[in-house]
Amino acid sequence: MALNLGTLVVSTIGFYLFGLILRRLKVEPAWLGVLALAFTPVVYINGVSAMDYLWGLTLILSGFYSLLRSNSIAAGAFLGLAAGCRLTSVTMLLPFSLWILLQPRPINRPKEIALLLISTIAVTILCFLPVIQIYGLDFLRVSIGDYPEWAGVLRRGTTGVWGRLGLTGLAIGIVWAGAAWVRGNSPTRESRNLAVLPVSLIVVLLYGTLYLAMPHESGYLIPAIPFVILLFGKILPKEGFRTVCILLALSPFFYIDVKYSPIERHHHRRVEQMDYASEMVDRAMAIGPDNVVVTGGNWRPVMESLSMDREGEAPVFLSTPDLETLDGFLGQGFSIYYLTEMGDFLKNTMGERFSKVSPIEISSERMQPIDSPSFRGVLLDNTANRNRQGAGFNPLVWKPFPHSNLYRNDSVGINFEHIFNGAKAQHDLSMFTPRKDPCELKKIGEDYFELAWPSEGSSWEMEARMVYDLSKENQVDLIFE
Repeated sequence: MALNLGTLVVSTIGFYLFGLILRRLKVEPAWLGVLALAFTPVVYINGVSAMDYLWGLTLILSGFYSLLRSNSIAAGAFLGLAAGCRLTSVTMLLPFSLWILLQPRPINRPKEIALLLISTIAVTILCFLPVIQIYGLDFLRVSIGDYPEWAGVLRRGTTGVWGRLGLTGLAIGIVWAGAAWVRGNSPTRESRNLAVLPVSLIVVLLYGTLYLAMPHESGYLIPAIPFVILLFGKILPKEGFRTVCILLALSPFFYIDVKYSPIERHHHRRVEQMDYASEMVDRAMAIGPDNVVVTGGNWRPVMESLSMDREGEAPVFLSTPDLETLDGFLGQGFSIYYLTEMGDFLKNTMGERFSKVSPIEISSERMQPIDSPSFRGVLLDNTANRNRQGAGFNPLVWKPFPHSNLYRNDSVGINFEHIFNGAKAQHDLSMFTPRKDPCELKKIGEDYFELAWPSEGSSWEMEARMVYDLSKENQVDLIFE
């Protein structure tokens, strides 16, 4: 809670700094630009989170404001602190250096750029010095999974950042700016601020490229947002700038042609993720102490926190351990477990040792959270579905109406009772009762899920599977074979 409150305070400082930047660059109305930044959906959602997106953004804006005040050393120091929050912030050295180069006033440009570089690098090293002393440069290693499907990449990078209303506002702004250019009345700002346009474009291109390299979170694009607003402040007349800012500020609360606004969608997603995490922690607690669970970076703090509320002693949770760490635990007699999605990581880390150790999986796929164009809820396997049977086989659970009289947990979803050939004499052989036979649940694509029944243990005595296609808006396709 303290960290969330800290993020709120720090983000407020960042919004204030952005207002000062807009005023200094003669972009009016500055207060509306600040509202647009504060209420852009991805910023608004992360404004009270424990993540460091807004900490990094505030420090970047502090550095940029220092540049506007011709203080390259302070700009570099703030940029170094921003890199301490999110290492990718160091890429801002390029647009900051470009800003210095494009200043029309007489300054010693090589000296100012050198001061910027030295202070940025020095502060960045100081921030990471404790980590370097323990891990060396190995801390720079990252675990990168499979590249997501392009539909999800596009969704996270567009509506995931701006919301549909905000995205509409950006489109209106682009058309408005183009029309003004064609008419020959495109607005200009004071000549001393001509660097705003190329610097802002460089920032947007840099963070767009970084996002495409690792397109896992909409929050990765947050540092580009104030510079997008600056761009529109540069190329639009005041009426157009007001329109874009108002639509961005309203975007978290209103929606176009979708069931939920970005805030509602984020809330439902968080609830589903906590249900998902709770299931994993229950299974982890069942194995007890003297065991290691490899969780990956996202789940470790969540699982550690939830395990504190459970009875008994928890196993050791590790994010992405190296081979030396794993060997150390194995030497102490620990057994290694892992979440399903970490299997490939462990194989690459342990090599031949992976097959010799034969880690036992803790399946994180009893329940798959779904946030797709067609459906919001969860998909359950038979174990997770056992306690909510009341309407046949019903693993696809629609969850937008919890705590409402409209919502009944055991009856919401797609009902699938059983399949048989209708011949009474062959009833026992041919009848397929999905909820009674063991099955495996896995995600096979961005919006595709599979429930598979092996032949062993099946009353049908043959393999079967259901594939859920949730990629189309307002439509669920179920393929059974």
